[in-house]
Amino acid sequence: MVEDNQKPINYIYTYSYHEDEFSLCQLEMRSLFGFDTKSSKLESPIQIDPSRSPFIKERIGVLFEADSLDELERQVANLPIIKQTFKVLFILISDQPKKQKVVIEERRAIERKIGVQLKGEVDLREPERLFAITKVNERWIFGDLIISEAIWLKHQKKPHNYSTALSTRVARAVVNIAVPFPKGIKVIDPCCGIGTVLIEALSMGIDIIGSDLNPLIAKKSMFSREVIVCE
Repeated sequence: MVEDNQKPINYIYTYSYHEDEFSLCQLEMRSLFGFDTKSSKLESPIQIDPSRSPFIKERIGVLFEADSLDELERQVANLPIIKQTFKVLFILISDQPKKQKVVIEERRAIERKIGVQLKGEVDLREPERLFAITKVNERWIFGDLIISEAIWLKHQKKPHNYSTALSTRVARAVVNIAVPFPKGIKVIDPCCGIGTVLIEALSMGIDIIGSDLNPLIAKKSMFSREVIVCE
């Protein structure tokens, strides 16, 4: 019998970025995972919160892999009762070969086919747990799904703005590049400006302080930081 709390054997991350952000995205990949890819997906044994990155869309914690959908269905059927309410979603990998693309009607049918094998309570509106099905290079994959929350979007409206300040999206990537594994690390931004990098780092739980030679800007930075943290 498969344990409900079994650990994923691997992680699949799906990516979305503008062509102008390609180099920045690859640099962030190398910092977080040790390598980069031109694909819209990245596979790694490293577990990263997808909401850390402005480019990651989803993370699939792979529980089962199979050569066919029928084989995957049999594996999923061995899971014990799911204690939380759940929903199953088909995740489309955008840059897969055309012959492997799955049209929307087929995706919904696959969700139902796999979903009925899970024992527990389905909740299509506000599920406590999400599962993903996807197809990667002829492999059928099932696992836990975490959808990224665009936290950086919430930080775009600040009490003060500065013409040369980084965008919150770029600042978040810069933090990941500089501090990919922040546990036990103290960070300083010596030219913090209005504090865009500080805000993104603090929202990720990173221990960071900032300073700036311009007293007016530094004062605004402290105010901006305080407002965001208090939220």
